[in-house]
Amino acid sequence: MAVLLTGYNAVLPALFGSDDVVGQKSATAFLSRVFVFVGGTALGLTAALRGDIVELLLGHSSALAERTMLLFCGVGLANLVVHGGVWLLMATGHHGALARAVALELPLNLALTVVLVAAWGAIGAAVATLTTVVVLDLAIFPVIARPRLRQSLVDLLVRNGLVPATIGVAVAAAASRMGALASGPWLHLVIGSGLTAVVGAGVGMAFLGPQGRAGLARAITKASVATEPGDQGVAERP
Repeated sequence: MAVLLTGYNAVLPALFGSDDVVGQKSATAFLSRVFVFVGGTALGLTAALRGDIVELLLGHSSALAERTMLLFCGVGLANLVVHGGVWLLMATGHHGALARAVALELPLNLALTVVLVAAWGAIGAAVATLTTVVVLDLAIFPVIARPRLRQSLVDLLVRNGLVPATIGVAVAAAASRMGALASGPWLHLVIGSGLTAVVGAGVGMAFLGPQGRAGLARAITKASVATEPGDQGVAERP
């Protein structure tokens, strides 16, 4: 998640520096599809191989750790789905509305944590976090965003968020099943990750379509030009 969001946030200044609302929306939609698909694939793989990951980290299996990891994969994916829309609200000057929505997060999470931990034990804390994120991202955020962005919820959440996330998770689930044919957690992880990367790259390129692939190539070309030796002095200025 940290790697994905760092890469995602690298283009934030470009959005804020533009007065072209149509261009802002188009760039955000494209970036959302790319990063949500990548995130769905990575988090889907983590969820599918959570048993192997837990065993390697702890040295033994743990049902509680596996359930917690699965829930937090859901938390990460829900956050990625709306991340582009959150950017767009900030870039168009509606950060105040976001602040009021985020102010609900702490009391809601705290109340749910107390209730669910009392009912279900330690796993209740993870369920409380997932519930809070889903309510904020998929219920409250659309209510805030739609009138301000004047963009349909189908475009904002479904087409650029839920659809690429679902495809990414499906790719990871299918590829990880093939990796599970090997014996031992290390082999599961290595083979599952390799297959997911290969299959995900192919499916991702097909999902983007010709126009999306051309846009991705232009973005990569611009990034490589910006980091050439001659430009480093400019890039490193505070």
